Amino acid sequence: MLNPTPSFATVRITFDPYSHEQVQIFLKEVYRDFGRDKSRWYYRSPIQDLDMLVNTWTVDFVFSDFHDATLFGLKYLR
Repeated sequence: MLNPTPSFATVRITFDPYSHEQVQIFLKEVYRDFGRDKSRWYYRSPIQDLDMLVNTWTVDFVFSDFHDATLFGLKYLR
């Protein structure tokens, strides 16, 4: 029996300190390497305690293929 709910791999990246310019450069590199296919990957910002983080942005990159997540993690983890 097939699992009707697909599994996704998530890689969390934190920009500390947050810089809009650095985030845009980072996203352009990711788009170049993985394309813009939202069925393949997407990113989202998790809900966080605002009192805990100042000038920091955390982003979850979600991949439908575990191999893509591994490549992303090896190349882009800070």
